[in-house]
Order: sequence, then structure tokens, then C-alpha cells
Amino acid sequence: MNFKYISPLFPSVVVGNILNMDNKKILKDLKKVNYIESNKHLNIKQATNFISKDLSILDNFSDLRESININVQNYIKQIFNSDLNFKYTNSWSTKIPNDCFSFYRNHTNSWLSGVYYPDEYKKFSITFENPLNTFWNIDGTVNKYEEHNSQKWNFPIKKNLLLIFPSYLKHSVDINKSKKDGYSIAFNIWPSGSFGTGDSRINLNG
Repeated sequence: MNFKYISPLFPSVVVGNILNMDNKKILKDLKKVNYIESNKHLNIKQATNFISKDLSILDNFSDLRESININVQNYIKQIFNSDLNFKYTNSWSTKIPNDCFSFYRNHTNSWLSGVYYPDEYKKFSITFENPLNTFWNIDGTVNKYEEHNSQKWNFPIKKNLLLIFPSYLKHSVDINKSKKDGYSIAFNIWPSGSFGTGDSRINLNG
């Protein structure tokens, strides 16, 4: 029997695109960035991650920033059916050494987030967790996992890959088995402008 309607209501939409960027130059510049260890307090060797001291790193990559701008605008237009303006609240680069990983986390105080990978890494992926993780908890009963019936979904890291996603989505980076440091640029976005009506109107031009 075929259903008349199958509606994936209220999805958490992740979009991806391969950017036309000079990834070799970006990667070369990222290797020169000043980093600090971000998970040192955990005292777990495999959780060793480094984050740039510069939290506005995209200001140093104007071509990349412009390409990301276009993709974020398309996300807002196609997914939200809106022409809402936006601004970057912060952006940073990360470095994950060989045989290390990144714990599950989301991005607080943010609306949309994204990550750009300049290089391709074998056996290295980013994994998103279903925010409704109590929805599907009957293990061993699924014949084929798809976006609508999975607890987790991963994306292999490709050269010049850009992912944009709702900031509330928890995600992790799997163990880096590529035998080289894994570099990325991440960013957070907040709406900008005046919108709403009546006592719900708000101005975020500041």
C-alpha cells in the first residue's frame, strides 16, 4: 500500500556545496594561524583540538567569505523562503590532529552555523545527531537507514566542502585517520535588520 502523503514535517535542513576556491592557498594560510588548545581541560589525548585565537578569521579570506555569503543567502531564500539579512557573529579555524576527534556540540547564541573544509581527508567525516533522538529508538529493526529514520547522519569531508545547518544541531568530527592535521573554518550567523510587527517588532541592525 502506498500512502497518499508522506510529509517530513519540521526538518533540520543541512545543505552542502563544493566551492570553487583556491584551497591550496587557503590551507597554506590556515597552517600559519595562531592556535590554542581548546579541550585541554578534558585531559583526553584523543580529544586534542586547536582553535584559532582570531575569532573573526573570515575577515582574512575575502573570496571565501563572499562565496559563503552567496550560499547562506541561498539557504535563507530556499529553506526559509525569506530575504532576511544576516551577519557573522564569529568565525574561527580549527585544527584536529591525526588520531583525534571532536566531541558532539552545538553552537549556542547562534541561528545558523557552517563549516568549510579546504582539503579532503580519507576516513574523516562530520556527523550530525537527530535532535529528536527519542523518536526512533527501536534498535535493529531498520532495513535501510535514511534521513528521516536515523539517529545520526554523516558527511565525508571533501575538498572545498561547505556545510550550512541550524545552530542547534549537535555534531561531531570523527577520529582523524588521514595521517595529517585536519583544518576547517567554522562560523556562526545571526539575523540582521528590522522585522516583525507590533510589539514583536525587533531591530537587529546594531
